[in-house]
Amino acid sequence: MQIKHIPTSKFNKIEIIVKDDTGISYIWDAKKAVTLTADGSTELFTDENGYAKSVPLAYGKYIVCETTVPKNFHPVDPFTVNITENSDEPVKLGYFTDRSFKAYLKLIKKDDATGKKILSDSATFKIWSYDDNDYVTFDGVSEFKTKDGELMTPGTLMPGKYRIEESECPNGYYNKLQTKSYDITIDADAVYKIYETPEGQVTDMGVFEYEIDNTSLQGTIKINKNGEKRIYNETTKEFETSKVKLAGITFKVYANEDILAPDGSGDTLYLKDALVDTIVTDQDGNAVTKELPLGKYRIEEETPAEYVKADPIKVTLAADGQRTKLLNDDGTVTEGILYELTVDNKLKVPEIHTTATDKNGKKACSGRVRIIRISGILQQRR
Repeated sequence: MQIKHIPTSKFNKIEIIVKDDTGISYIWDAKKAVTLTADGSTELFTDENGYAKSVPLAYGKYIVCETTVPKNFHPVDPFTVNITENSDEPVKLGYFTDRSFKAYLKLIKKDDATGKKILSDSATFKIWSYDDNDYVTFDGVSEFKTKDGELMTPGTLMPGKYRIEESECPNGYYNKLQTKSYDITIDADAVYKIYETPEGQVTDMGVFEYEIDNTSLQGTIKINKNGEKRIYNETTKEFETSKVKLAGITFKVYANEDILAPDGSGDTLYLKDALVDTIVTDQDGNAVTKELPLGKYRIEEETPAEYVKADPIKVTLAADGQRTKLLNDDGTVTEGILYELTVDNKLKVPEIHTTATDKNGKKACSGRVRIIRISGILQQRR
């Protein structure tokens, strides 16, 4: 704490402006602060009881300014002291209370791939206080949702250590951290923004702002391709049909609607009917698409000639689909949506057309025709 004697003239160097009890402004200059202690110090420190007493001061008007402030507290406003009479008893100035530093917490949701704000209102957070060993509540509420991708706590937090827990991610997103939590510290010595009221009034409260990334869910479509195969059984003299894996079958994947960015920006990733991927089955009859954004798709098969042409297949990749999780080497988790389907092809039923003729090659008007198989060759007999 320093006390500066008010001079009769203004200074040229501007440092801090203080006011006396009449509202007159003066320039604070620490170099001209008066001596307050027997050892010649211009700063006076309170004892363990918060009490401080200066050496006797000369008559006059003084401004008292708190210069050394306890950690995470605001100084009291400068105040005026008038010494008007001689006395051996100290002038009791009263009790002064330093206001504790307080701050709001502001969270901003970001897409880790694009860096854009996630405009969803569905992200939910809880705040754990390590000092209180409990969740922070405001008016009995301990869970807080984002609005337009941002969250400002309804009230201020005291200095201390906290854990931000993301209990619900925005729709279509996930948190790569296994704990889905972040430790932060509210401290007046840290870097923060000054809080302004909605009316634009500057306050002595801080705003600790954090961007919290989420990863958009991507989906893959896995196709298992089967087809019929007919084999002639020499023993039973019958054709037998079995199911086999079909390799080399091509599938084309199209957007079945406009595929929009999941961040709510309205950006279009794929236009409706755009070709998004082409896949070919391997020797095991399997084919997997690349990672695709969530949405509706249409799969069209290039069906081999011997099989019945397959109808287009409609697939929806949604956040509530089959979820896959992969633990990465760095301890993070990769999640995705897997849509599996089996596509079976049936062989075409051969159509045999015959024309009966007589020995002269003229078309016969009547008669009976039968088809027999001899050593794998179809022959016609009349």
